[in-house]
This record gives sequence, structure tokens and C-alpha cells, in this order.
Amino acid sequence: MELMIKSLTKLREEETKKKKLAEELEKLEAIGAPGKRGVREAKKFYQEQEEKGKEKEADELTQLHWEREKRTIVTYNHLLAKLLLKRLLTVDWRNWSYKVSPTTIGVVMEVISPTGRIFRAGFKPTGIPKYDLNAVDTYAIRAENTIDRATMADGAIIKP
Repeated sequence: MELMIKSLTKLREEETKKKKLAEELEKLEAIGAPGKRGVREAKKFYQEQEEKGKEKEADELTQLHWEREKRTIVTYNHLLAKLLLKRLLTVDWRNWSYKVSPTTIGVVMEVISPTGRIFRAGFKPTGIPKYDLNAVDTYAIRAENTIDRATMADGAIIKP
């Protein structure tokens, strides 16, 4: 019985390979077609490839750090904290400092003014890398906006 199942799955694999090959050949023929049809098919093909590349970037984080290695939530939070730290290196700090702390719930960021005033914010990851990477970028922008808002044009700090 097991031998029969294996041979059936091999047949199915061969059938799907043949179908994929036929689809690829059809695409190549359409792209190589003369006139507007070929141009239209080529544009469509390259747009599909570009979309696949964008999806691949977001999925890469999922596959490498979430599913394949079976990361726990805590290590995922550590990874996001490292990404946030990397992103915060691009911010103009003007004598301000910052701390990023991964917790069991999420990631906490503290922005500390030269006078010692602390601005704290955090986020809870969704587990979907596309959204979590967006949160990392958003919090880096929030840190920069906090500094800009609290600092006047001549460099003096606004006191509340």
C-alpha cells in the first residue's frame, strides 16, 4: 500500500512539473510575441516579478526567524529590538540618548533628553513581519519627531 501511495505522489509531482513547465513556456511565447501583445505580456511579467520580490523580503524574515528556526516570542522581540537599534543609528540625536529593551510582551523604546526627561513608547509585535517592520520604522520616526518637537530651532529645549 505504501509503495502505491509513493508512486501516486511521484506521478502527481511529475504532472505538476509538466503543468508549470507548460505555463512557463506559454509565458515565454507570449513575451516573445510581436507587437503590442508581447510588450504587454513583458510588462505584466516584470510587474509580477517585482511584486514577488517585495513579498519575498517580508516573507524572508518570517521564514528565517519565525518558522524555520522555531523562534520563541522573546527571541523575536530581541530581533525586533536589534532592528530598531539599527534604525535609530540614522537619527540625529543632538545630545539626546536612547534605550531599547525587548520584553516578554513587546519592545520598549526610551528617548532621554539632555535634561533627563524620559519619553517612553512601546509596541507589541503581531508576529507578522510586514507589520512589525513597519512598527520598527514608525517608532524610529517617532523618536526623531519627539526630538524635533522638544527642541527649538536654536537648540534650546522647551520646558513643559
